[in-house]
Amino acid sequence: MAAASAVSKVNWPVFIVSAVLILAFTLWAALAPGTAYTTLETAFTWLSEYLGWYFILTAAIIVIFVLIVAFSRVGKTRLGPDHSKPKFSLFTWASMLFAAGIGVDLMFFSVVGPATNLRVGPGAAEGTLQAAEEAALWTMFHYGIPGWAMYALTGMAFGLFAYRYHLPLSIRSALYPIIGKRAKGAIHR
Repeated sequence: MAAASAVSKVNWPVFIVSAVLILAFTLWAALAPGTAYTTLETAFTWLSEYLGWYFILTAAIIVIFVLIVAFSRVGKTRLGPDHSKPKFSLFTWASMLFAAGIGVDLMFFSVVGPATNLRVGPGAAEGTLQAAEEAALWTMFHYGIPGWAMYALTGMAFGLFAYRYHLPLSIRSALYPIIGKRAKGAIHR
């Protein structure tokens, strides 16, 4: 019975809005695939051309921020209460994070990602040496230090606010210092 009470409740407004948007998008893509493809291709091309620098800059800032946190005294902050002790060793935690975070992803996308970029990579003709170099570059960008830094940043936010401040294990909890009680939902405004 105790386990049943630990089950989280469904946030119906979020669930309904998300389900409607996903259903509408899926129906649009299924009923008008040509229009959906053209629209999404145009949006992707525009984002890549005009905002590509933003994604690279954001990744660099995240890497720098995570390194500053890790090597400063802030990096010694416990994610749980001050008296808590880790349940697992650093190696075990790293193994679990790898397996849950990108282990499965690597089984598929470690081959498909570079192969796709070699065939239709950004900014290079299909099958050229430049396309091969771009494929390797983007694979390292996604699965190298920038990717791990993004996982670490998300993990720090989840861990700190969920286990130290006892807020829900949700992205909105990381926004609590900025938006206050509104992070708990519309009723708490």
